[in-house]
Amino acid sequence: MMRVDRLTSPPVVGQFYLVPTIHYEWFNKVRHWPVMGAIHNDADRFPLPDEHYHLDPRFIPAWGLERRPFATPLIQHYERGPMPSIKFRAVRCRRTMPIYPHHDQKAIMGIQRDYAGQQCAHGKGGWICPHRKFSLGSIEPVGGVITCPLHGMKIDAVTGRVKDAAP
Repeated sequence: MMRVDRLTSPPVVGQFYLVPTIHYEWFNKVRHWPVMGAIHNDADRFPLPDEHYHLDPRFIPAWGLERRPFATPLIQHYERGPMPSIKFRAVRCRRTMPIYPHHDQKAIMGIQRDYAGQQCAHGKGGWICPHRKFSLGSIEPVGGVITCPLHGMKIDAVTGRVKDAAP
């Protein structure tokens, strides 16, 4: 079974993949939640000083998404202590990646401007986002652009160059 973080193309809806998960409470449900990317904090850009993972909405069952928009797909620890470590589990792909909703936010535009023109590294799974080093191989390009699901970095799918921020 393929690990989702090593894919070179988007996962297929209905297929099982080895997905990084953390056993955690989110919105009063304790589950093995699928996550993407490394644990990090965004204190330099957002009012999110706590370490967190971003949820991977492609692998969350419908019951895990009711009244929880894709616009806020992250898990933060508050007073609960350190975040649990990742464990890979076989999880079914439920949907394609939603479109990143925060492009117009000042902090996102700032990240895009700071990295504009930078060449992404290329790993076994494709382009790697320069901001949080997330492998973008499993993210489907839209209009020739790959959008990093962690913080919205837009990258040219062919050249691997970070796009300029929209005016």
